[in-house]
Amino acid sequence: MYASVPDANPLMNNKQGDNIWNGDAFEMAFSTDPELSQRRIRFRTSDQHIAFRISNDPVVWDFVKHKAITDGKVSVVKTVTGYNLEASIPFRYLESDHFNNGKIYGIEFAIDNGDESGSRTIQLRWNNPDVDGFYNNPSLWGELVFEKYEQASIPLR
Repeated sequence: MYASVPDANPLMNNKQGDNIWNGDAFEMAFSTDPELSQRRIRFRTSDQHIAFRISNDPVVWDFVKHKAITDGKVSVVKTVTGYNLEASIPFRYLESDHFNNGKIYGIEFAIDNGDESGSRTIQLRWNNPDVDGFYNNPSLWGELVFEKYEQASIPLR
């Protein structure tokens, strides 16, 4: 995953563990089971809530299991206008080896923006920007469909 985020006070997060949402962070909530209803209002065991702490010491955090994802990778680079985030987690961590083509999965993204004190002042959400609670209510998520991409070949002359 890659994100370029505008931020007047980038890399402001000194929080630990389940509190990393309360500063600069990037959160994702998603399902790994396409058969679940998109209208459900409770998390299921296949739902995930993962965050990346945006700081000089970035961390990948699993809110469901309440622990760091130590084999996740995260790189944060401060820019003139904010920061760039590049991050990944292995499929094996999700207890899945793939997502199915053509199936619909629920997903939500949130950017947590901290101030000089390191505490969150605003959260920007992708699907329901005016409704809080995406972290425990999947009915607020959007939809993601994976499609197989096959590169067309062009004959060389």
